[in-house]
Amino acid sequence: MQNKIIISRNISFVVVSSIFFVGLLFKLMHWPGAGSVLIGSMTLIILALFFELVFQLKSKLEIPRAIPYLFYILFAFGFIFKLMHWYGANNLLIISFSGISVMFLKTAYSTTVKIDKIVAASFSCVLIFSLFKIMHWPHSSFLLNWSFVIFSILVPIRFIFIAVKLKDSSLKLFQLFASVFVISLIYCLMEIYL
Repeated sequence: MQNKIIISRNISFVVVSSIFFVGLLFKLMHWPGAGSVLIGSMTLIILALFFELVFQLKSKLEIPRAIPYLFYILFAFGFIFKLMHWYGANNLLIISFSGISVMFLKTAYSTTVKIDKIVAASFSCVLIFSLFKIMHWPHSSFLLNWSFVIFSILVPIRFIFIAVKLKDSSLKLFQLFASVFVISLIYCLMEIYL
């Protein structure tokens, strides 16, 4: 029974995410109906996050485990408000980006693997500088570009560490992580040189 719930939840996340990306495509191409599709899909994402929040609170009864879902819900609301140019979008995005960034810094602090600390901290910087860019604050492009370049350099390094650890235990996982390493390295080089 529990597996059926997990499978149906994952399938619903895939369907809602697909609808969301179709809505983004419509919005980027300025086609009619983009606002309705985006609002509908983001509303479904917010409902899914809310049900996940309730599930976490009922099963674990730990408030700290529920806080990330609150920030994700705020981010989804901020995303809708920003796309639709509604009042209050900036406040929602500032609160959610700051909260999610602090969560990644907390992860960086609590992780024992050094490269994971650096990756989590650099992603936190990317989130904060993305907020700078969204809010049109000064020097945001420079800060965002450099933080993203550093993050895109660290991700392939992390994947190669994982691939080397898995080389002896599972050849398929080694090949998967090695291919992700190659793809992320190519992306990193494209980001630096283009």
